[in-house]
Amino acid sequence: SAEDLERFIDLQEAGVIPDSQRSVLFVLGRYTEGQVSSPEDLDVFLAELERRGLSGRYQWMICAFGVNETACLAYAVSRGGHVRVGFENNRLHPDGRLAITNAERVLEVKQELEKAGNGFAVEAEVHALLGNPQLAEA
Repeated sequence: SAEDLERFIDLQEAGVIPDSQRSVLFVLGRYTEGQVSSPEDLDVFLAELERRGLSGRYQWMICAFGVNETACLAYAVSRGGHVRVGFENNRLHPDGRLAITNAERVLEVKQELEKAGNGFAVEAEVHALLGNPQLAEA
């Protein structure tokens, strides 16, 4: 939630969370029956970063729930973020069909993002983005 982000930033500014922690995950929604995230759910997080003058400080990514997951992920990428896709949040395609494998969802999201001209990080790049340089070099 936006309150969680505020608390995270406050703890980081107080030195409780190391300043080196620059990767955050914004969860659009909750694990509730029938949860459907909306792309605009991201705006509260970005507004909080903007309000505090921290827009460029973090590498951020999102995950989302329900049939709007792909739209949410595409919106996040268009706003400069990264995405996480997987069955832990959603098993539905945008048309409501149930995905049989996680790979189906990943491929569908990949194709949607490619249509918009977006690239993809390989494993080493992902580790670097997440602040795991020792894994990035492995």
